[in-house]
Amino acid sequence: ITTEPQPFEILGLEDKDGVLVPIPTTIEVENDLSKGGAKIRKKTEDGNGIAGVQFSITGTSDAGKEVNLTLTTLQDGTVEAQNIPVGTYTVTELSVPEGYYIADSQTIVVEKGKTKEVEIINIRQKHDIKIVKKALAGRKFFVLK
Repeated sequence: ITTEPQPFEILGLEDKDGVLVPIPTTIEVENDLSKGGAKIRKKTEDGNGIAGVQFSITGTSDAGKEVNLTLTTLQDGTVEAQNIPVGTYTVTELSVPEGYYIADSQTIVVEKGKTKEVEIINIRQKHDIKIVKKALAGRKFFVLK
């Protein structure tokens, strides 16, 4: 499979006094590199979209073309890329909101004329705290979320 246009020489026929004579003709054929798209939905555990998160889509298309895209989510937590050559790619989160763990990378398969959707959910970091109250006369303690 080739991804670059290649010239081809074909023989046409010309009528010269009742005799068909071959004449060389050069034409260029542009190969159609099949393409599709990808849509990433970035959410918190409670389903809210997260804006400003960067992702990469990397890999090699089925035709051997290297793909390396960097995308940033919009206000609603989505980002979409079209015209990605057909192939298998890795979607990797490059940045993470403060207080969240980075999500695992995911593999997607881009198909001709279709948009592959992937949802990536961030898990909030949780920490245990221990509070030890010592007897202090007249003091009040509050624990705030």
